[in-house]
Amino acid sequence: MAAARIICRPDAAGPLLLYYSLHYCSVRCMTDLTVRQARELLAAWAADKDAVARKRDDVVRAVIAAGVSKNEVHKVTGIARTTIDRIIGSGRASSASEGATA
Repeated sequence: MAAARIICRPDAAGPLLLYYSLHYCSVRCMTDLTVRQARELLAAWAADKDAVARKRDDVVRAVIAAGVSKNEVHKVTGIARTTIDRIIGSGRASSASEGATA
């Protein structure tokens, strides 16, 4: 039998509490945040969101280049077809600008 994974809420405030809150709790149960902690929480969320968006764009460009249809990418990911067009277009635009400077 597999051992149960027990997650305990940290007692001390600070980065460990923010990590716990981000990964194991919903926002509704985060109470008594200081302004500094709230800013740190917001900055961490924004950084994660930006990193995910960059990776998403790279993955979409790669699978389209490999021959997967936009329709299939849309069905699997739920990304709007217009967003897929924008991602593909931005990849071509940056490739063209790199080629023009070389």
